[in-house]
Order: sequence, then structure tokens, then C-alpha cells
Amino acid sequence: MEQRDFGGKSIPLLVMIHTRERLAVFIGDVLHRQNTCRVFSHVLFSCWPVPPEKLPEEIASFAVVHGWEVRVHEPAAYGVVADFQRAQTKKNSEGAED
Repeated sequence: MEQRDFGGKSIPLLVMIHTRERLAVFIGDVLHRQNTCRVFSHVLFSCWPVPPEKLPEEIASFAVVHGWEVRVHEPAAYGVVADFQRAQTKKNSEGAED
């Protein structure tokens, strides 16, 4: 089975992601190598056991904490997905862009 290094830990690629901490490491690794990272509904609902209407807000807060932008949407046949990318600009404590 193929292994991948995520945050210093080598894990099988077929391991499900069930925690936000592991998801953050995974997304960070993907965004280090490419511009976007799509996360599908089965992972989102494993990491956020909240009512569906609260999911976009929870994911948006998670993205901000990690310095990412996210678009949560429902493309045809996929269910809910979250498309993460690195934040384009960072704001300092006074709200000005750095």
C-alpha cells in the first residue's frame, strides 16, 4: 500500500480522515504541492458532526485559522464539497493587508 508523509507521520493513503487535526495536516500537505484541495462530504461530515446548515460556517472558521480560503458548495452528483486554497492576502491586527 502506498504511504505518504503527513506532518512527519507516514500513513497509508487509504486511511480515512476522521479528525480536523488530521484533515488540517492533509490539506496543508496538498496545498504545499498544488493550488487547491477538494474535500468530499464523507470526510467533512466525519470531521464536523453538525447539522448540514452549520457546516459551511464551521468549515470557513477552520479555513481562516489555518490561513486558507474555502468555497463550500454542492456540485452535481458529489454532495457537499469544500475547495480549499491558500489565502491570497493576509491582514494584520488593524485590518490592513500585509
